[in-house]
Amino acid sequence: MAERSKATDRLMSVFMIIAEFGPISLADLTRMTFLPRSSVHRAAQALQAKGWIRARMSDHNYEVTNTFLTSLHASTVSVQCTDLLDQVVRDLAKSLDLAFEIGAFTELGNFEGIDTTEYKSDLESHQSLVTAPGALFAQLALPPEKLIKHLELYLRFATEHDKYQITSGRHRKRLADLRKTGHQAIAPYLVFPFSINDTEYGSLLVKRPFKTSPQKSDLSSVEAKIWDKLSQEKVKFINLNAQ
Repeated sequence: MAERSKATDRLMSVFMIIAEFGPISLADLTRMTFLPRSSVHRAAQALQAKGWIRARMSDHNYEVTNTFLTSLHASTVSVQCTDLLDQVVRDLAKSLDLAFEIGAFTELGNFEGIDTTEYKSDLESHQSLVTAPGALFAQLALPPEKLIKHLELYLRFATEHDKYQITSGRHRKRLADLRKTGHQAIAPYLVFPFSINDTEYGSLLVKRPFKTSPQKSDLSSVEAKIWDKLSQEKVKFINLNAQ
């Protein structure tokens, strides 16, 4: 266990130096970590295998990969959302006996479920920007220029159905209709789009627990109560009913 801990410490020491000072040569990396050259080289190889760093073709200097930076950004978005919304979501779920799901754009073209009050195994999986309720409403929080960028990137891996909806203009029309209809536009959900510091965008999806009968699935009676609570939070929720 002690040997594994030492190996992990070496790995992180090497990575932190590369992240801060890269691109950096093996010689400089060895000098700055105060570790044997062979240990630094093994650590760099391990980091390359993980996809965290790469050795440039031109001079073999090490630098952090875009894959790692993208993952880091996704993690940062997740932490921001959960840190800011955790308590209010817990309180609302308990007091109203409702289920909540927080979702956000973790990178261009990619919307994911971040956390939920119900057990769910498919969090952090890509959601359709055309059919997923949380993703649809999150797009209503995006400035037009950012919406275009997200859709352009999404088209690279979207299904044929989603591509057609976007390129034909039907998707744009549906977003306009959702904005007019309000938070209850996709029954049986309530969905509240939000932004964080005008840089990160997502939505809070509300629904009755799975055990609830269809006759009791309407949420209109609790919409105002939920909005009153959300409007007091640091996260900037968008009131579609006021537009």
